[in-house]
Amino acid sequence: MKKTILTAIILAMSITAFAQHDYTHDDNHVYYHGMVLRHANIETFQDLGYGYAKDSRHVYQNGNILEYVDPNSFRIDSRYRISNADDIIYNRDDNEDYDNNRCETSRYHKTNFDVFYNGKKLNDASASTFKEIGRGYAKDAFNVYYRGNKVEDATASSFQIIEGGYAKDAFNAYYRGKKLPDVSSANNFKYQGNGYASDGFNMYYHGKKIDNQ
Repeated sequence: MKKTILTAIILAMSITAFAQHDYTHDDNHVYYHGMVLRHANIETFQDLGYGYAKDSRHVYQNGNILEYVDPNSFRIDSRYRISNADDIIYNRDDNEDYDNNRCETSRYHKTNFDVFYNGKKLNDASASTFKEIGRGYAKDAFNVYYRGNKVEDATASSFQIIEGGYAKDAFNAYYRGKKLPDVSSANNFKYQGNGYASDGFNMYYHGKKIDNQ
């Protein structure tokens, strides 16, 4: 059956919604929420927002191909675009660390000798060198902490926050305080937006490695 020529105008209006972009790609694949879109043409792929995307052959909604929709005529009505709110932590899983005005709040405090998180003492923390670095992370001269828990294998001297819940040091990468598996190069590890990160060889989605096989 021939593909029906259909001009689709999506009036994506919502009081609270943002034009969230949920697709990403590397050199070989297009992804939607960690799922590989095996039929997508990476060279012509466009993320249109609101869960829609298209390439030279298909139109996609929430990662699924819309049958009989012509990608050449499909568009999102520009009058109803809303600016993308990608990575506003307040509306995501990190909102424990933000107040109602989207300002980061602190749950750590220290005395001259001790460090506490939510009133619980961190037994191994060095108060004299302890400092918060944001997004629930803190460190002293020896250890890194995420929401009061020690981050295993983290190197405090080189530890840095990236974005989207990700962080890294000279040797490893982390997501919300947990070391990521199979990171080939911490130096090349970069956040790509919408929950995705890559080390140049592997792709991760919200801390989970994507299997491209």
